[in-house]
Amino acid sequence: MMKKIIFIFITLLFSASSNAGTLCSMSISTDTTDLCTIQESGGEIFLITDTDDGNIGTWLFERNASFMNSFGIYNPYNPSQKLEIFAQSNTTVGLFANLSWDDGEFTSGSTTLDFGSGVIHFGVYSVTDAGTWYSESSLNGGVDHFLAFYTEHAGNYPFNQASVIFALDDQLGSPDRDYNDMITGCSNCKPVPEPGTLVLLSAALFGLILGRKKIF
Repeated sequence: MMKKIIFIFITLLFSASSNAGTLCSMSISTDTTDLCTIQESGGEIFLITDTDDGNIGTWLFERNASFMNSFGIYNPYNPSQKLEIFAQSNTTVGLFANLSWDDGEFTSGSTTLDFGSGVIHFGVYSVTDAGTWYSESSLNGGVDHFLAFYTEHAGNYPFNQASVIFALDDQLGSPDRDYNDMITGCSNCKPVPEPGTLVLLSAALFGLILGRKKIF
């Protein structure tokens, strides 16, 4: 019985980590050979991992779209609160911007936005010619316009500067799913697991506990 439950747990864990592909399968001009094992995380909101000084490095790695796309963060508890990091008019890749956090206040350049005391979560967004797209697909009418890759500083330059790499598909309606229209990244951050993933893992752990009680 225990072996069966463990097998179910492993199966659920594997299914929960299913993804839309890896970074090396995307059409990016920079060599991503070293990133072929990094799978899309499925995360749609993110949290700060370095809360001591609250500094988050952000990079604009690549832009492959005809649209002039901006990039910024928003408050997942109030999506109307947005803080732009890279403007639409900025076409230069390889840019760096420091995003600081202090007890719920996020600052980019000279602009500060108060998300609320202690809030360490954020989503990412882009304003494109086709509309404003969010990392939470529910805010896009169910369409997933962002993929997030948790790199943990793995891989090759320039992507090894980031902890999470964000890949945008900026098409309206039915995306072409190339997810290479704008590639950005952040350090000292990580994805929050999807609610569905947490439910699956919790159910599997609960099954293990029940199975152990029956055995003993």
